[in-house]
Amino acid sequence: MTGPDRTTGLGSLLDELAAAGGAHVRHGLLSAPPDPATWLEHLAPEIRTAAVAEHETWARVDTHVQPPTPLPQIRAGLEPVAAPEATAHLTRFASTSLLWDVPSMDAGRARDLASRVVAELGPTARWWSNHDGYSSSYGLTGCTVDGLVAGTDGARFALLLRAEID
Repeated sequence: MTGPDRTTGLGSLLDELAAAGGAHVRHGLLSAPPDPATWLEHLAPEIRTAAVAEHETWARVDTHVQPPTPLPQIRAGLEPVAAPEATAHLTRFASTSLLWDVPSMDAGRARDLASRVVAELGPTARWWSNHDGYSSSYGLTGCTVDGLVAGTDGARFALLLRAEID
């Protein structure tokens, strides 16, 4: 790659969001066509990679973890969310246990980092989640509960996935 690495700042922000709460993050370059309608199709393999990684982590400690969601079903199970919702999901998934509603990071700090992640991808970015408001509408990892928020501007992507078992 020539020129400055446009993913460095994004990665630092995501790493800081994930550090306290144990969420899984991924970021990088995405080679998607200019049509935003195709971006989820190109982002889905990155989401699947994160889901498999979380599944493998939890399957080591609990034999009842189900297999992760196959790639075609990932695309079908995600809902688009607006930037403010993406910020709210990033904040919640980074700062609070999805099962026990116990804080794992200062919510104000998480909100600041989440806002910066969303701003980094910019106003033309598209965002998706497997949550509708407060609850998971579609599991990805095979764990008891998981929460994903993923976005792309067509050239870069960012995602945060938190999975937990009871």
